[in-house]
Amino acid sequence: MDQKEHLSCNPDPLVEFSDTMAQWYCCFQTAKKEQRPQRKQPSDSSPYWIVHAMACPGPVLMTGRLKRAGITLPELKKFDGKHILMVTDASGLPLGFDVLDYERFSWLFNTDGAGRLNTEAARTAETIATLLQRCMDVPMDGGMPRKPKSLRVNDEILHRLVHRHMLKQGKVLDMELWPRSLKSWKPLDQKGLPAFSLRWPPTRYCSVCKRRSFPSRLQECSRCTTVFYCEDKCFREDAEHERWCARLASYMQHEAQLADLPFSYTAEVTSEDFSLEDFLFKNKLLSSYWVHWSLLVRSAQPHSVTRDAWLKGHSNVYEPLKLEAEVLMVDLGPFNVPSVRNPLVSWHQYYEWRGLSLSSVVAPLLSSSLSIYYIITSLVPKHFPEVNILRKQSLRIHIIESYRELHTLLTFWELSVLLPHVTFELVFICEQLPSWFNKIELLIHKTADERSIRVKVYCGTYHVLQEPKPDLVIGFKPLFLCKDSWFSTLVKLQSLRVPAFFCEFSELRCESSQQVMNKATGGDVSPPTINPFHCPLRINGGDNRLPRYSNSFIFHLVYKPLANVQQPVPVYDPSARSCSAITILSKPNHQGEEGSRPAPQNQAGKDEEKENVHHTGDAPFFYPMWNYFIGVFCLLMASSMAHLLNSMSLVVREVCFFVDYGTISAYTVGSSLAYYYYIHPRAGIVETEGLNGSHMDSKHEPAGAPVSSYAIPDFSVFFDTFYIPCACVVAIICVLSCCNTRQRWRKHRYVIRTLVFLLPFLVSSTPVFYRLLTRSPYSTSSSSFAASTSTSIFFYRHCLWLLVSAIFNISKFPERLAPGCFDIWGHSHQWFHCCTFLSILDELHMIKAEVRAILLSPTLLLPPATLSRLPGPTIASTYGVMLLLQTTIISIIVWFSWHANCIYGPQRDQLAKEHPKKRLKCH
Repeated sequence: MDQKEHLSCNPDPLVEFSDTMAQWYCCFQTAKKEQRPQRKQPSDSSPYWIVHAMACPGPVLMTGRLKRAGITLPELKKFDGKHILMVTDASGLPLGFDVLDYERFSWLFNTDGAGRLNTEAARTAETIATLLQRCMDVPMDGGMPRKPKSLRVNDEILHRLVHRHMLKQGKVLDMELWPRSLKSWKPLDQKGLPAFSLRWPPTRYCSVCKRRSFPSRLQECSRCTTVFYCEDKCFREDAEHERWCARLASYMQHEAQLADLPFSYTAEVTSEDFSLEDFLFKNKLLSSYWVHWSLLVRSAQPHSVTRDAWLKGHSNVYEPLKLEAEVLMVDLGPFNVPSVRNPLVSWHQYYEWRGLSLSSVVAPLLSSSLSIYYIITSLVPKHFPEVNILRKQSLRIHIIESYRELHTLLTFWELSVLLPHVTFELVFICEQLPSWFNKIELLIHKTADERSIRVKVYCGTYHVLQEPKPDLVIGFKPLFLCKDSWFSTLVKLQSLRVPAFFCEFSELRCESSQQVMNKATGGDVSPPTINPFHCPLRINGGDNRLPRYSNSFIFHLVYKPLANVQQPVPVYDPSARSCSAITILSKPNHQGEEGSRPAPQNQAGKDEEKENVHHTGDAPFFYPMWNYFIGVFCLLMASSMAHLLNSMSLVVREVCFFVDYGTISAYTVGSSLAYYYYIHPRAGIVETEGLNGSHMDSKHEPAGAPVSSYAIPDFSVFFDTFYIPCACVVAIICVLSCCNTRQRWRKHRYVIRTLVFLLPFLVSSTPVFYRLLTRSPYSTSSSSFAASTSTSIFFYRHCLWLLVSAIFNISKFPERLAPGCFDIWGHSHQWFHCCTFLSILDELHMIKAEVRAILLSPTLLLPPATLSRLPGPTIASTYGVMLLLQTTIISIIVWFSWHANCIYGPQRDQLAKEHPKKRLKCH
């Protein structure tokens, strides 16, 4: 069984790919010395084959993973700087390869030394011909011998050499130059659609001798149809298979159940010839968290990645799935996401609850977080009812040896959405991590949300961990048989006696874990349960056909009973599930073990009556936004009314435009409030002072650990103290100046008004300029203003429209060119208002984008933080400021209206007296 288990370990795709290439290459080198028999081969179904000339410069990456395939660094360095001739079919399936010395290849481009050129050209052409013959006889994909219908070469010189060689040999083969193929072994272009991509089918090999399918055809066991053998001799040598044959056949019966998924792409991803790389390439899943799935798009080496680079890798979590990101990262609390009254137990239920399309491919990223949710809401209440986990306000979960889960950390925010009444603390324990990971503390947090997930990471083995007792232990793909440290880990778990669940990708792995558990502690493991939230991408290849999916089976540890202690019999209580209805608790308790105990019944009843902690539209955070909306609304209404009523009388005309100037100033102050609270570099940064106390342990990073390098310049006091008062003073000056231009300074009134309103724009936009010129403190979020292309573009467009409107207002084009022609349509003042409204629209988009970024998207923070958040908005600092400003502006308007009445009142009265006389004459 031990041997079977090792063969059934989760294969590393890079290791499998490299090992297959190495074995094929060794066989190829041996076959060069042998005489090739003449055979008549059928044509390949692929329309053409491609010869790729690929450069291999630079150091070798992923050496740690390649060593698992027995490929050492000295062996790899022998090929450093050489060229690889790779032959693939039209779909990108590798058929074989050879190595070409760089010196030989460079001579093909050198016009000097014609003699040597001819020699090297002949040798190169012979190398390509031999490679093609080997790909026909023994293709690396393990298929039947076949020949290409046509050939394409990605290099012009190689194309000419091969064509000339074929003519000399008297062979006719349709050839074409095709520059779209691969030229180097590089990550795929993540910004656009790559021209070509390799794909690799599942690697299968004999269960006994490990021979790949390319030297000989593999056959299945006729009884279980599960295990592969290359010949009858290997089948007879596998005496252990007789004992496992019937059991393996029963495992195969679950194939249909595991493939019963609701997605539109189910048939593709659950087939036995499923190619992961082809699937990722086709769906353009080549960046962000998807790099931890792909073989071709390299993720960073774990021991060379820096902390800043690792944190940066958590931006744009679900890229390029924009619709899914909108749904999953931008939720507005219970008003947007309905409460979960009963636990979700299938992908279909979850997708329907989240409003996702069944064609969405986001499921692989969410599998681990939803597996934890399923364990908490369904399995723990069933197997450990005494824990009463559904009544707990906080959960401390230890996650053991889960590397992919650690590197896709922000997907765990979904736990806080599914269970908003629970405060989660996730402790990751992994051995092979950079030293800076050790004892690092992180916080997954939304700025204007009470919810947060605390994360700790420890480098080392679990049995030496010194942490408070967890509520739950979870492991993904545990290597019980492959790591001796698991014996000590299982002994510690036996002493803790906490619920411990593990997710595996095959039943065979689950069953083998029982032997290790029994040997280590005398305990047992539960029968495996099919996980309804398992990853839909099938894992193919290896020495068998067992249906394997990440997280497809879940089992838990059954501890050895303590002496003289009667253990309670686990009984499933259906009523316990009713506790999983979402209730929003006032404030989670973080006091170690006490925080994990269920609240008393009377206290829990009071907590359920608390108000929702999610911020709604009337929350203080949105006060600046409402003030901005009020300013924009008043500006548009006053401008419209001023132009509509200005012909009633001279006094009314003056008063209307006085009000217009006042609302413009109020609008600029509303914009200043929005900029101050939403776009300032320190806006939205979570306050971590309290987190270092009750929320955080007294243990922090070691002295040598790097700290945040962001610092606010000394003149930031201006923003905290003088920014809003300065904006109000400038707004009042603008109202006074513009009102004066209607009674004095009339000759240059348009220039004065334009220049006067340029001043409040410069003052109110200071936070935006600040953000553009300084590095944003957001280490992982896409809310960095300078780094956010869309947000900065909105601001530039806002400035452009304001500039164009100012030009129209001052120049008086186009009516100056043709007086009288543009009095009704196309007047400069009309263009002025159109450009102004467009600038306001872009400003609204800019503020909206920043609000969504700092308010709605979870971010990853490193407490203790070096910055504190700006003072939060209050009624006094928003509505109070606007009320005081409006009172002052109204006073100014009343003053100038009185003066306007004194100036134009006599004329109005004179016209009123003359008007009845004209009417009498008409009669």
